[in-house]
Amino acid sequence: MRDRTLLDWRVPKSEWERFVEHVETEFGSTEGYLGREAEAAMREYADTDGYAGVEERVDRLVQAAGRSSGGDSEEKNSQFNGEPTTRVTVRVDPDVKDEFRKEAKKSDQSYGVTFARAIQTYRNGGRAARLERRLDRVIDDAEKMLEHVANEGDDEVSMGKHQRCVITIAADLGDEFVDDELERKIRDVANVHSRKQIREYRRDVIEHKGVEPHPKVPHLWVQPEEAERLCPGVPKECRRPVEHLDSDARVKRLKLAAGRRAAATDAGKVRVTATEIREHVFDNETSTKTTRELMRSAAQVTGIGFDGSTSPAALQVNLRVLGETEFDLFDEIIDYRDNTDSGLLTSSTPTTMDDFVRKPSDATSGGATAASDGGEDGPWGGDK
Repeated sequence: MRDRTLLDWRVPKSEWERFVEHVETEFGSTEGYLGREAEAAMREYADTDGYAGVEERVDRLVQAAGRSSGGDSEEKNSQFNGEPTTRVTVRVDPDVKDEFRKEAKKSDQSYGVTFARAIQTYRNGGRAARLERRLDRVIDDAEKMLEHVANEGDDEVSMGKHQRCVITIAADLGDEFVDDELERKIRDVANVHSRKQIREYRRDVIEHKGVEPHPKVPHLWVQPEEAERLCPGVPKECRRPVEHLDSDARVKRLKLAAGRRAAATDAGKVRVTATEIREHVFDNETSTKTTRELMRSAAQVTGIGFDGSTSPAALQVNLRVLGETEFDLFDEIIDYRDNTDSGLLTSSTPTTMDDFVRKPSDATSGGATAASDGGEDGPWGGDK
């Protein structure tokens, strides 16, 4: 067996702990696996695993289809600034270590921070997951294009002009672009000039590219990963403009927003009126009727109720009841509360205690009727 060299770096503690847990979950033990998996992560990061050429070809296909890369390259730029570090000592192949250090020197971060980026990317699926995500973006387009070629002249099955123009416009745009650039491409490629037609193309191109508005720069569209980096902890349904969310995503946005407020109360209960929901959750982008329909849809799970007997109607959330059956939603709500400074629906008074823990199986019903006054701020974790 070839001699292995010692890696001895200070690594952001939280990411190393997550990586150790990941290895133990995957193999049932860290013994004999930790160094091997760390080495594999370093190989991928330094592009020494033999698949860099494959990834480049896939990127060409993605770009030709007018899709965005998905911001996967940003995985190498995730930040660990200010995080506590821990000493990590594992043995890896010396050539891999040398190649990794060459790659790491291209950034202004330490080897330990760069190593944390590498294991974070690897833990999230690594190169294989990136390739799968990128191919998923173009498979449908490729099938439609081939169908169009095979059936050219058959109006019933051929790809329409609108869809072809959307793909062409998207392919001409980078992963980031401004509204003026987008509208200029629409006019040039689709030869349309009315505001209605431009809005339709604008909506479809943005959906095709999978981009989001920059949270701080008006009229700039960026990759979801960049928006997430700038709004850490905010779920995509709560981060994206309402106009770009379908009905299911709007319902999810409402559940998360109301749930977050409930999680900042003593009893874990909240009552939110349709007026407040329309204004603060949906940014006045929905009609009164649509708002009520979305509230009814949100109330289809245990722990969330719709009260249509009052004017305005109200949504009632009992987080303790919700936590007994809707485990994934419950966890998302608590993460949203714990990892953000504010939500779409903020509470009036911050709390300081945190005795509400992520153990839905231990929750008690606490009564199924939400407090009519919206609950009191208290030890459910605080409106951070």
